[in-house]
Amino acid sequence: MKYYREITILPTADITLHFLWGKVFQQIHLGFAEMQDSTGKVPLGIGLPEYFSEYGPLGRKLRIFSLSKEIIKEFDADTRLKRLSDYVHLTEIRDVPEKNKLFCCFKRQQPKTNIERFARRRAKKKGINIEDALLELKQKDFKDNIVETPYINMQSLSSNKRFRLFILKEICDSPAYDGFSTYGLSHISTVPDF
Repeated sequence: MKYYREITILPTADITLHFLWGKVFQQIHLGFAEMQDSTGKVPLGIGLPEYFSEYGPLGRKLRIFSLSKEIIKEFDADTRLKRLSDYVHLTEIRDVPEKNKLFCCFKRQQPKTNIERFARRRAKKKGINIEDALLELKQKDFKDNIVETPYINMQSLSSNKRFRLFILKEICDSPAYDGFSTYGLSHISTVPDF
């Protein structure tokens, strides 16, 4: 990734950083979804330079990375975030520092944390009622995991359900590129870490 644009989220006394993350990231996700290719991959990835910083688990900054300036221009973050303009600051497109030798993956983590959700899935899959599915899971000693991974509260536009998008940062030895998901995340593709 050679270029990036940085978005700084600006909370107020009335509107929290966590709330704004959900609103900003929903717009980013929708824009990425519009840019996916026939294989479902997006040429833009995200970086979180303040991940687990003094500003909170995700920090206040979001970087959008690409191999070309044209792709970042095509994404048009100014227009996508226009209704949030009082709560965000966007930089111009910048070159990734040449001296940068650090890379990381930001990937989606889907922890097994909610027994009711798994019971609903199991009931649907097996054609049984939820109570029986819950009983099966409890007999298998299903454990709720405590997850400390940062997350963004999102809302599915297709099902209208709310969910947590857990984002895990992993340091990588070398750069790699295989496209990104519509959340700008990848288990393979890296972004510069600076």
